[in-house]
Amino acid sequence: MSMPAHKVFRDYFEGLVIVVLIGFILRSFVFSAYRIDVDSMEPALKRGDIVLVYKLKYLLPTSFLGNEKSFKVKLPRYQDLFIFRAPDLKSSAVGRVVGLPGDRVKQSSGDFVVVPPGEVYISGGIPDPSATGPRSGGLVPIERLIGRLLVVLFSVDDPEKLGGSSQVRWDRSLTRLR
Repeated sequence: MSMPAHKVFRDYFEGLVIVVLIGFILRSFVFSAYRIDVDSMEPALKRGDIVLVYKLKYLLPTSFLGNEKSFKVKLPRYQDLFIFRAPDLKSSAVGRVVGLPGDRVKQSSGDFVVVPPGEVYISGGIPDPSATGPRSGGLVPIERLIGRLLVVLFSVDDPEKLGGSSQVRWDRSLTRLR
């Protein structure tokens, strides 16, 4: 005895909906892929790298702990590579954490800055709206951290020519980032 066609269709449809929901949840809250579009993080990251970013640890609300304004559970570690919302809040940027709250960090200008609570000092591709390129580092509010870079999934030497004459850099594929 065979199943009616509408029952088979319903079973497949329910399975597809569950897979799509799980994929959406993972993509939105746990892992995402980002393309690196700056040269300021070489040699760790190269323009054209596609990286996997782990977001869950930095997106959990801490309202359970009585602090309604905080959206982060844990501070990043020194030297971690992060994707974060740029100052314009419309784009994302990449950088390396070199200072945590309370640290005294020497800037490229030679001046020192003390990292205030709720912020980290990031070196690397922080866009400067008043300049033509990225600056070397600056303070970033912790709530603007999106996630920590885990691995280079793959890399192309010229991302603008992806379908044309660009070459995949296979030696960078699945390279763990730290």
